Amino acid sequence: ADGLGFTFCEGAVSSTLPASSNTSASSETASHCGQDVGDLRNEDAAVEACLQCKGPGAYLDWDMAANDGAGFTSCKSAPSACGQGKGDLRSISCAAEACIACGGTGLAFDPSG
Repeated sequence: ADGLGFTFCEGAVSSTLPASSNTSASSETASHCGQDVGDLRNEDAAVEACLQCKGPGAYLDWDMAANDGAGFTSCKSAPSACGQGKGDLRSISCAAEACIACGGTGLAFDPSG
């Protein structure tokens, strides 16, 4: 396990684990994709850079505890089919909506996943 956990859609008709993503995460660095120290979630340039890197539905996520309390904004890929994906996606509205669209009852997080 990678320590990120996994969010899955409970009760979804097509609730299968997604295939690996085609993103080029290995070539992305902190200075790319709208990622940097501080909370950049409301910065238009950061949002646009994230969307350019990870495609439609990508979003900026802020971890206030990172960098000795300075925080860090990272760019996350859009949740996959039925709102499922690595990490805890339960607070992402489009993930919850995708789960419901698949006939699911809601998102659940497995920290060991």
